[in-house]
Amino acid sequence: MYANCSATAQRGALDWLPKFKAATLPVFHELYSRVKSGEECVEFSIPQGQPTIKKYSTLNLKNWVNLRCGGPEAAVRKLRPVK
Repeated sequence: MYANCSATAQRGALDWLPKFKAATLPVFHELYSRVKSGEECVEFSIPQGQPTIKKYSTLNLKNWVNLRCGGPEAAVRKLRPVK
């Protein structure tokens, strides 16, 4: 991705790299710790009688999209010209 950016964008990426790394590294450390401990996979453990993992994951994804992206996505969709 970096190689496909303009020289200006590449320079910006290099300038901002330390700040982004410092901001995101703790998040990745937490994620890796949760994966290593097995805590992350508990989110997808399905008690008996619940829907299949695929259906469960799809439902969770839809809920996440509606919560995180539903508002902005709907606003942008309204701006699209009608064909």
